[in-house]
Amino acid sequence: MEYLDALSSDGENFEQYGDDIKFVGNEREGIELELKYKELKFRFCSDGCMDKVVVACYDSTNPNSNAKGECGPGQCEFKAGISEGDDKKPFLWFYDKFHNKFFPKNGDVCQSATMEFPETKTTGIPPFPSCEPLKHDGNVFALFNR
Repeated sequence: MEYLDALSSDGENFEQYGDDIKFVGNEREGIELELKYKELKFRFCSDGCMDKVVVACYDSTNPNSNAKGECGPGQCEFKAGISEGDDKKPFLWFYDKFHNKFFPKNGDVCQSATMEFPETKTTGIPPFPSCEPLKHDGNVFALFNR
């Protein structure tokens, strides 16, 4: 998808699909990645993810205490999941279960969020606290899977 940021790494912990990366490992030590389009954008899809949560931390140039979550000092957290409401309707959420998008029970949905300070840039889900990634050597940054 041309609007998503492409990442490059050594290939051991991800599968690449065009400009997109799908992480397949559980790398907790941190992975150095390069942003092709100079912005960090996460895309999360519901397919096969009911009751699952993804948490990633990244170093930031301007840490936002509201976006720290369970990450270390100087880092920000991206958190996403798929849950089911009291009415049994599934929803995709970012940050917490109040920043969400409902979708049909037998359907799928994907949503994206661009990390900016002080809030994300999103479509279809309200913005939530965020921060920009700390880059070095051009557009390289470190991502930590939690």
